[in-house]
Amino acid sequence: MLTSKNIESIRELKQKYVMVIPRTWTKKYLSDVSITELSMRKIKDDLYAKFLPEIYGQRFLLCLNTQKREDDRNYRLHCVDAIKKELEQLNKSLDENKNIKTRDEAMKRAEIISKEIQLVNTLH
Repeated sequence: MLTSKNIESIRELKQKYVMVIPRTWTKKYLSDVSITELSMRKIKDDLYAKFLPEIYGQRFLLCLNTQKREDDRNYRLHCVDAIKKELEQLNKSLDENKNIKTRDEAMKRAEIISKEIQLVNTLH
């Protein structure tokens, strides 16, 4: 739904619209915006919102769900803990020379773990 063609069509029809932007876009559009509940209007428990000044010809309504933020944080911590355990197991395997026999095997496994860390960071 969120495409420049769709937005253009909606504007041509002089219609109003609301679209959710992907979280990754917040860095592009909202890099200078403080996203804290202190600067926002409380809508209900754990939900805050504020209108932002026009950016790139677009008007944004910024919403913050503090419960979702906490859930995301806990999930990240869980993933980091799981990745740490995998790295510890890899290190132990290298010390005991059990499962991983060559340097290339160790590097491949470390690369897989590294990609898991990157995935966690991009998701949150």
